[in-house]
Amino acid sequence: EAHQALGDPDGRWGSGDPVPRRFTAARLTELAEGTGLRIAAVHGVRVFADLVPGALVDTEPGALDALLKLEAAAAELAAFHSVATQLHVLGEAGEAPGTAGD
Repeated sequence: EAHQALGDPDGRWGSGDPVPRRFTAARLTELAEGTGLRIAAVHGVRVFADLVPGALVDTEPGALDALLKLEAAAAELAAFHSVATQLHVLGEAGEAPGTAGD
């Protein structure tokens, strides 16, 4: 199943995979621009949050605030997009790059 997921363009491991697609930041950007949106930013979400034990965040003074600041700092860094559990593509109405009627 892992080999199947690596070779599948949608990142799926087979017909039993419950997730219909897995997107990269580049693919999401391409899809959004294809609808005419201009991409303002791509944010990685939950880059570190799932790696930190909940007990630490709940009991260590200032841990939640520190984790939120770390997440905010990493959100727009492309190097962290591939390890984020979610990606948010922020688009604005208008012509996407390369679609202007020249």
